[in-house]
Amino acid sequence: MTIDAPIDHNELCARVRFRHDVLTKVPDDEIIERERFTADRIAILQSMGIRVTPTLTPGIHAKLVDVCGRMLLSDPLRLYIEADPEVNASAMHGGKHCVMSLTSGLANLLTLDEMGAVIGHELGHIGLQHAHQRVEGGMARIFVLESARAAEVSCDRISIIAAGKCRTAVSAMLKISSGLNAHHLTLDVDAFLTQLAERHAEADMEWEAMQDHLVLPFRVWAMTRFAATDLCIALLGGEGGEPFEKVEDEISTRFKTIGAGLVAHQGFPARTFHGTSIRQGSCAIALKSLH
Repeated sequence: MTIDAPIDHNELCARVRFRHDVLTKVPDDEIIERERFTADRIAILQSMGIRVTPTLTPGIHAKLVDVCGRMLLSDPLRLYIEADPEVNASAMHGGKHCVMSLTSGLANLLTLDEMGAVIGHELGHIGLQHAHQRVEGGMARIFVLESARAAEVSCDRISIIAAGKCRTAVSAMLKISSGLNAHHLTLDVDAFLTQLAERHAEADMEWEAMQDHLVLPFRVWAMTRFAATDLCIALLGGEGGEPFEKVEDEISTRFKTIGAGLVAHQGFPARTFHGTSIRQGSCAIALKSLH
């Protein structure tokens, strides 16, 4: 079956959106609040950070332009680098303004290609219109956190398209999670994914339902499975692959068991909450070290 190329950024985002990442309408008053917050954030970054430009940061700027082209955006969005040893990236968007930022800790850890995967992930949050939603505790919070995790699945897929290959996007994620650079780390996805099979049956996994990011082994597994689909391969300019809907069913089934199926067992639809930071909680990882 021939898969037509998306015509613009919005269609690209819609094509890869994870089925549990539900788009909801943002109230007008919240849009105004987000616009004000984004404008304040831009002012802070202008005062304390460096905007990525062809003259100040030529390598990063070239990668930003490349990624925006892959994302079918005609103009690069504002990207700032701020001095912070913490490894992190974020995106904010209101009704008129959008802004992304990377910390110096992240920029100095990754290659330019890996940085492109991170930029793509953050562009995904903007293109998919992810937004924070404040809720009370209890089950409502659990539903909201599930939607936040679903948003990360969507943006991880976009990071693959932005990077041009799954391996680069996974490499960026493992470096961010471990804090290890290429001197200490080689990519061994098969060894890493054994962590998904190492869970003890008697272990209480309900803590997963209280996280706004998926555990890292699941994210890497879901990325590698999406990368094997006909949809992903077509978006990267190739042919062949497994049927997307078949793989989507597989990822969805495993996704709904997170937290021992705590949300699914309630019989209620999830509400929407989407974070816009790439940073995830701590997670032990299986890596090959260079000596």
